[in-house]
Amino acid sequence: MMTEVRLQKLGESSMSEITNSGRYLQSIGVPSQFLAATLDDFPEHLRPSVVHTEDSVGYFITGIPGVGKTHYAVALLQWAYPFRGRALCPGFFSVVGDAIERLKEAGSTKEREHRLHRARRIGIFLLDDLREDNLENDWSRELFYRLLNYRCNEDMPTIITSTLSLVDIAKKDRAIASRLGSLECVELEGKDRRLEHKQ
Repeated sequence: MMTEVRLQKLGESSMSEITNSGRYLQSIGVPSQFLAATLDDFPEHLRPSVVHTEDSVGYFITGIPGVGKTHYAVALLQWAYPFRGRALCPGFFSVVGDAIERLKEAGSTKEREHRLHRARRIGIFLLDDLREDNLENDWSRELFYRLLNYRCNEDMPTIITSTLSLVDIAKKDRAIASRLGSLECVELEGKDRRLEHKQ
């Protein structure tokens, strides 16, 4: 069950604001199929309550493949961080594995640290699909932990989706699981929508 969160609600939006929001989401790498995502696509109990402060908060969203985690994550991004003012708070969308690979591909330790510094400082970071294989080796776990730990310590908006539960992640790395547990944890229940549509 979700606890009270500290986010500013997206109010009534004009059509131009909605269009601008779609352009913004495209510009930060959100896949086209999720540009129109909204919390109206989900049951009432999955719509977070609101407190008026500007404090940042993050989300850790879990569930089986195809249940709607990425859809929900983008809907939360739309709702929690309205388009107005986003120019001052740039964001980025990436699959976790791709983000780790970009860090690994750095040609030198200096370049890797530079890329990690930039990733840690992204205004709003949506990291999609944290998988077991992202946590298989010490090097990947260390990079992911350093990124996550910095963002949690600095209260920087971070949304992470995964098919893994916190218990699953703790078996691989308790420090990462602990950090993820400090975010607002949401478990989506239901069937695999992609498979359901094919039946």
